[in-house]
Amino acid sequence: MRFLALFPIACSICAIVLSFLVIFAGNKPNFMEGYDLLTLNVSRIGENLLNTTSSSSDSGILGILKNATNQIEGDINGELNSIASSLAQQFGLKDFYSVHILDYCEGSYVPGPVPNATLSSSHIHRNVSSCSNHTSMFTFDPRAALAQSIQDSGLGIDVNETLDELNFPDQIENEIKALRVAWKAMFVLYCIGIGLSFLCLILSILGFFQPDSGRLLPAINFLMFLLALLTLGVASAIATAIAEEGTDEINKYGKEIGISSSVGHKFLIITWIATGVMFLGSLVWCSGCMVPRKKPAVHKTG
Repeated sequence: MRFLALFPIACSICAIVLSFLVIFAGNKPNFMEGYDLLTLNVSRIGENLLNTTSSSSDSGILGILKNATNQIEGDINGELNSIASSLAQQFGLKDFYSVHILDYCEGSYVPGPVPNATLSSSHIHRNVSSCSNHTSMFTFDPRAALAQSIQDSGLGIDVNETLDELNFPDQIENEIKALRVAWKAMFVLYCIGIGLSFLCLILSILGFFQPDSGRLLPAINFLMFLLALLTLGVASAIATAIAEEGTDEINKYGKEIGISSSVGHKFLIITWIATGVMFLGSLVWCSGCMVPRKKPAVHKTG
């Protein structure tokens, strides 16, 4: 059983490292940027207003759209793609907002957000410009994130007027707010899971150096691995639900104004791998509880 204990030691280390990466992904620009919980894409925001610019006044956001339209040359498809590519910047917004556990990052799609005949989607990548401050109980507020970008743009655009003219759906903000309790619970569970994984590591090392401790130590190890497994499993399940539910609601209500969202599949992969390795480690200690122990030999005299 001694050398078999090396496997749960490796499992504990793997779970600890992956859990830390899950929490701290995106803690600075371009650090594990692809491992976000979900991504809010606003690069084509305002497409619902394109058909109204011809009859609108030159004030406000509709005026910006009208001026942008007048500057476009070429065929109608080229016009729409070019306008859509520049809408977010016209509003003082970033192309995307990638959401992590502790913060969100924002930036632009390079070389452009819209695939066309000369630019395939595979050649488009993210360029992160900044990330928000880290907060232990962070919850994402899409409207607040957009408002902050407009305010920081320096274009002198009225924040509330802009979002109102864009018809930013209140349902998106309401649905995201409904996930705040789950969001905070997810963070707490990840922290507990990391702590339990550390304890599993220590106990597994102890099991390596005390292979003849009977069934008590393997039983304790199995129990601790089981607790870590359940904690990380519930945290991963909540993270999956937040990513899926948040994406569905954003796509449902944001489609009309050109807002979309995508699930962070890489994030979900590593969080479930962290859960899976703890499951494998628990199996080792479970088997250790069931392996019969050799009784010490009795030497007869006389």
